[in-house]
Amino acid sequence: MKKRIWAMTMVLVLALSLVAIGCPPVDPVPEVVVPEPVVVHEWVVQSVFHPGMKVYAAFLEFVDHVYEMSEGRIVITPKPDGAIVGTFEVFEAARAGVIQGFHSFPVYWWGKDPGFGPLVGMVASFPECWMLEGWFWHGGGIELARELYAEWDLFFVGPQQCGPESIHFTERIDTVADMAGMLFRTPPGMSSDLFYALGAAVVILPGGEVYMALEKGLIEGAEFMPLSIMYDMGIHEVAPYFIVHSFHQPVMATELVVCMDAWEALDPDLQAIVEVANRAFSTNQQMLSLIEMEAARAAMIEFGNTELFWGEECVARATEVAVGVWEKWAPKSPAATAIIESKKVFMRELGLIE
Repeated sequence: MKKRIWAMTMVLVLALSLVAIGCPPVDPVPEVVVPEPVVVHEWVVQSVFHPGMKVYAAFLEFVDHVYEMSEGRIVITPKPDGAIVGTFEVFEAARAGVIQGFHSFPVYWWGKDPGFGPLVGMVASFPECWMLEGWFWHGGGIELARELYAEWDLFFVGPQQCGPESIHFTERIDTVADMAGMLFRTPPGMSSDLFYALGAAVVILPGGEVYMALEKGLIEGAEFMPLSIMYDMGIHEVAPYFIVHSFHQPVMATELVVCMDAWEALDPDLQAIVEVANRAFSTNQQMLSLIEMEAARAAMIEFGNTELFWGEECVARATEVAVGVWEKWAPKSPAATAIIESKKVFMRELGLIE
């Protein structure tokens, strides 16, 4: 016992001596911090478009931007129309987790809630793309859209502007009245209601089937996307008459939607990256459409197509019918009422309506 006390005393004396002569105490062994593994979020997103179309190229560029900006933390595998599920099946596929998102049109989902109809497809409303974009980001549109999609466990990232839609015919059509009885392709929703009211025999088809339907005589007219994209589809080969700026949809936009679980799994910085990349996507898609519209028009005329110009009286008649469609559509659901009324408020602020 005495030896143990003596040994402890000597250790203490030695330690005090080392401190006294300036020897620093021995640093503790630093703790090794193991970095947390990087979480990679993998999404499969199906587009409504096909490879070779400029709008699909813009979608692929968006995918690349997200990967680069996130430094590989978000990997999106893009799929063209029909690659995994059908055009009109992507909504439920995203909800079921078969895919994580889709690049499509809100008007396709009006049967689930009529509010999807006027979200970007409110016929004869905003005459220019910046007005629709302005409503989304400065007129309350993005909040209404996200609230609507959230009811279906989906997240609306945002719209992508397309520019003015064109209309194409197999025969010369000089007035609205000439559309009576015409087999005309348009998407379901407010657009189909408008063309029904104008006397057309509406045919609902995916946009990717428009060329084949015109070629085989299943339809006599169609609208789908802006002129440059329709030209890329070869529409000039099967429908020799066209209107560049349609009266029914002077602006149109696609959508990017992801399932809520996939969205909420992202950290806030990654969510911001996807949103910013989508805003760039919208600008890019719109610019491509507008820049190449004149070249497409010239090429179609050189091919032998004829551009049609409807008079102000025809356009005014179609617009009058369109306003009636607004009023009939608004009471269909609370979301439809809120979206249409919000757009009308914004249109009044811009001096478009009284």
